[in-house]
Amino acid sequence: MDSQPPSLPSTSSSWRGRVSSKLIMIGVILVVMQLPLVLIDLKRDERASRHASAVAEVTAAWGGSQRVTGPILVVPVESISEDGLRRIRSELRLTPAELNVDGTIEPRLLWRGIYQARVYTGRLKMTGSFAVENFDPENRVFLWNEARCVIGVSDSRGLRSMQSVKWQGLKRDLASGTGLGGWAAGLQAAVETDPDQPVDFEIDLVVEGSAGLEIVPVGTSTRVALSSTWPSPS
Repeated sequence: MDSQPPSLPSTSSSWRGRVSSKLIMIGVILVVMQLPLVLIDLKRDERASRHASAVAEVTAAWGGSQRVTGPILVVPVESISEDGLRRIRSELRLTPAELNVDGTIEPRLLWRGIYQARVYTGRLKMTGSFAVENFDPENRVFLWNEARCVIGVSDSRGLRSMQSVKWQGLKRDLASGTGLGGWAAGLQAAVETDPDQPVDFEIDLVVEGSAGLEIVPVGTSTRVALSSTWPSPS
C-alpha cells in the first residue's frame, strides 16, 4: 500500500503572512508617530485662536487699522432749474492743491494674559492749501459761508482727544461725523471761507489704531513723511 508524503505549508502563503504583519506594524508605528504632530497642530490652532481673540479685545477698545482721507473742502451750491421754478442745492467737493503730512508713530504693546497686541498712537500734522480762485459761477451761487472741512478716519474709536483745524488763520473745532455718503466715520468743521484769500489749512490730528495706518494722497501734490520709535527693522 502506497503512502502519501505529508503536505508542506505553502511558502508563498507564509511569505505573504509575514509581509502583511510587517505592513500592519509599520502602519501602527506611523499612526503613533503622527499623534504628537496632530496634538501640536491642535495646540497651535488653539493658541492662534486665543491670540486672535485677545487682539480683537484690545483693538475693540483701542481702534483697528486706520485710513485717513482728506481734508476735503465741501461747499454748498445753489442753482435754478432750467424752467426757473425750482431752486436746486448740491455740493462742490474740492481736494487740496497741496497736501503735506508730517507725523510720528508711537507704538506700544498691550497684553491680555500671555498674548500681546501691537497698537500705536499717530500724531499727524496736515498742512496745505486749496485752489478756489478760478471758479466760474455759471448761474450758480457758492455758499462759502457754509463750507465744511471734512476728514475721513476709518475707525472713529481711535479718535481720543479734541481735534482742531486752523483755517485761513482761524482756529476751528472739529466734531465727529462727515455728513458725506460713504464716509460714515471721520471729522468735520464749519469753515467759513473767503475765496478771495489764500485757502490754507493746518490740522493737528491724533489717531490711535493697530495693524496699520494709511494716508490717502488726495492732494494734487501730496507729500507724506512719517517716523516711528519702533526698534525694528533697524
